[in-house]
Amino acid sequence: MDVPITVKKMINENDIFFKYQIENFYLHKENIISLIKTAEGITTNEGGECVSYTDRYQGDNNKRKYVKYLEKNILKKFFKSFTNDNNLKTITVENLWFHLYKKNSYDSPHTHPGANFTNILYVSLPNKNVNTKIFTLSKKQLNIEINEGMILSFPGFLPHGSPINTCNDEKIIISFNTNVTI
Repeated sequence: MDVPITVKKMINENDIFFKYQIENFYLHKENIISLIKTAEGITTNEGGECVSYTDRYQGDNNKRKYVKYLEKNILKKFFKSFTNDNNLKTITVENLWFHLYKKNSYDSPHTHPGANFTNILYVSLPNKNVNTKIFTLSKKQLNIEINEGMILSFPGFLPHGSPINTCNDEKIIISFNTNVTI
């Protein structure tokens, strides 16, 4: 005899989203922006993304000055908090890049295959209308409050994207994929 199985759809934001507010972020913000704006990068307008400036395809993290700055001043504390709060043994960065969105730039909904978590550090967020849009697998939009100086982490399989920047000010994020061991 078959037993009916009930599947309950449930998204508990506290279980799948991790928010980390960078301590004294405004002491770092201008340094990070300056290092990003002097980094090697390109403009992309293909495959569902129209990003004004990115180094997503530049490769080696060790050669990028803003990455070294982040590792020294921000990421060590974030990794410690993330692993402790989630009872994880290790966390490994698979790749890291910035996106700078000028007016009319965007990134269509996408996922990060092969990443346990995608993480977004909000360097410059000119207004709440350009917050990252995150969706359930059934395409329901989730409302996640974020601010400048925050790192938002969530499962890499959740569709997410950046809406069109309708502001005259730039939106700047640093994204990085991580894998963890429990």
